Amino acid sequence: MKTKLRLVAALMLCVGIVSCQGNDEHQPNKTPIAAPHPIDRNSTVSNDEQDYVVLYAVMADTGYNYRVLDKRMYEISGALHIPVDTMGRYYDDKKGKIVLSDTDEDEMYRGQYFPRRFPSTHLSMEYYTTYANDSSAVLMVICAGLYEKEADADSVLTSIKIKAPKAFKVSARMYLGCMH
Repeated sequence: MKTKLRLVAALMLCVGIVSCQGNDEHQPNKTPIAAPHPIDRNSTVSNDEQDYVVLYAVMADTGYNYRVLDKRMYEISGALHIPVDTMGRYYDDKKGKIVLSDTDEDEMYRGQYFPRRFPSTHLSMEYYTTYANDSSAVLMVICAGLYEKEADADSVLTSIKIKAPKAFKVSARMYLGCMH
């Protein structure tokens, strides 16, 4: 009996691991990213730390009105030829927040906000708290990319300031592990 229970537990663990490593339609860049400091397996630091990485986020603008920011995002996109990726999200007036469709494939995040968290070079609407802890939970940002190298973020910041003079950069500790 114990052998059967162990076999069932091992199979369930394997299924859980495979499901987290499977297709994540919300992950724009499927290139694996190493943590900034490799984890020493013999250390007392939690192995979960390997699921975090520091990325540099360029923010074109902030605000509390989605419609105003959305219009601004598309103006910046057109003027600077930076693509927009909504990740299938939109502003739900009834819920008063940015969400995935209620029919999205991802059952866990269907109808909820799913953050942009992998390196990318496009514009999207996000909640600022995803990237910085010192923010109101409802403050939205036009994110103009997440970069592994600070120099890349600085370059984008310089070019985006032409159309978005309030643009700024933040260093964000991002969780890249499975969110299911």
